[in-house]
Amino acid sequence: MLFGTRDNHNPGFLVDGFSNDTEFFNNIEEKENEEKKEVKEESSRKCQGIKKKKPFSQDPLAEAILSMSNAKQVILEKRLDFESEQSEKKRKIEKKIREAEMNLKKEELEIERIRADTLQKKMEFEIEQTRMEFQLRMKELDLKMMQFKSPSE
Repeated sequence: MLFGTRDNHNPGFLVDGFSNDTEFFNNIEEKENEEKKEVKEESSRKCQGIKKKKPFSQDPLAEAILSMSNAKQVILEKRLDFESEQSEKKRKIEKKIREAEMNLKKEELEIERIRADTLQKKMEFEIEQTRMEFQLRMKELDLKMMQFKSPSE
């Protein structure tokens, strides 16, 4: 009533300050008491020369982010390991394929060499056969010539 009926002074809701505020303040007081105890313990340890390691973070959001980051790192490492294993397997398979292709080419060349040797020997045999047939005919002709000359003399 004091500020009038304007929208900025007349909110559509009221904050209940007694229901959850007591719990909120109790939690704050407990945290403050815990922090005071930690400070006292820390100062007593400093006097004794003992250092206490503080926990990294008590913030659940920071812990969640940290755990997600760690999980992401683990996933990336596993992915890299998997990819390296796959590339290694692929490289080995490709090497075996190249070796098999090379052996096949060697065998094909060996077959071609044997075929060429066989063809050369066949040609040499045919040439020798033709030469022997020629010599045989020449001797037959010589014999006929001698027979032809002998009776007429």
